[in-house]
Amino acid sequence: MAKVKARTPEYWDGIKKVAIGQIDRWRRDLLKLFGPTLVFKIEFSPDPKRFSPTIRQKAATVTIDVPEMFLLELDEAVKWMIEDVPFHDCICLAKAYPEDDISVTIWMHWLIWILNHELAHFYAGHLTLFQTSSWAEFEVAETCPGTGLLSDPEFRRALELDADIFAAQAMFYSLGRMTKMEDWKILYGPQKGDVAKFALCDIGLFMVPLCLELGHMAPKYGPSSTHPDAKARLLGVFPIAGWDVYFRTIGQREESHFHAFMEGIYEGVKNTFHIKESIIHKPFEESEIESARQLLLSAGMHKKTLVQTRR
Repeated sequence: MAKVKARTPEYWDGIKKVAIGQIDRWRRDLLKLFGPTLVFKIEFSPDPKRFSPTIRQKAATVTIDVPEMFLLELDEAVKWMIEDVPFHDCICLAKAYPEDDISVTIWMHWLIWILNHELAHFYAGHLTLFQTSSWAEFEVAETCPGTGLLSDPEFRRALELDADIFAAQAMFYSLGRMTKMEDWKILYGPQKGDVAKFALCDIGLFMVPLCLELGHMAPKYGPSSTHPDAKARLLGVFPIAGWDVYFRTIGQREESHFHAFMEGIYEGVKNTFHIKESIIHKPFEESEIESARQLLLSAGMHKKTLVQTRR
C-alpha cells in the first residue's frame, strides 16, 4: 500500500509547476487566436480568505489566480484517495505501481479541468460580454453591465455550465491526444491490454472526488456561487460535451473507451462517501444544457463565442 508523501514546500512547488506547464501549453494556441501582445499567466494567492480560483484581465494581461487555500483543501481529497483502501484498490495505476504515491498524477488531471474552466470565462467571451475585468466582479454584481439583465442564479449557473462545457471539451481533446500519441504507455507501461482504457477508467474515478469536493467547497466561494453540482458534471457535462471531441481527436468512435471512463465514475461513486443513491439513480436531463444555452443567447452572447456541444 502506498504511503502519502509529506506535503513539503518541494511537493507544492511540483504541483504549481504542473499548473504553470498547463498554461505554457495553451499559450501558443491562445496567442494565435487573440494576438501576440496578449499575456497569460498564473498566480497562487496566499490570502487565507480566498478559496475560489478566478480569472481577470487587465489591459493585455490575463491572469488565473489559484488560491493556496483552494489547493490545500483539495489536497485533503487527494490524500484520502491514496489512503482509503477500497478507493485506492480501484485505481489501475496503483495496481501497476502499488508502492507509489500518485498524488501528482491526480493533480495533473484535476488542474486540466480546473484551469480550463477558468480560462473559459475569457475564451468564451464572458468577461467581454459583461464589460468587466474580473470574474469576481460579475459574481457579486446585481446586474450585468451593458445588458441590463439581472444576474439571477439561473443566469450565472448558465455561464458556469458554459465554462464547464468548454473545460470538458478541452480536457477530452487532451485525453484524445494522449491516446492517439500512445502517451499512456509512459504511465501504464506494466499494464497489459488497451492501456487507454485503464487510463480513462482512472480519470473517471479521479473526477468523482474532485466534483464532490468542489461542491462541498462552493459555500466558501460566496452566496452567489452557482457552479453545476457533481451530478451535472459527472453524468451530464462529461459524457455529453466531452466524448465527441475525444472520438474526433483519436479518429474513431471507440465506445469501449467511453465505457471505461463511465465505469471509473461508477466505481468512484460507489466507493466515495456512500453517495451511490444520490447520484447514480438521478438522471441528468440533457435539456438543462440547451436551456442554459438559450438563456445566454438571449443575453446577447454570440453563437460563435458560446461553447457548443455536437451530438
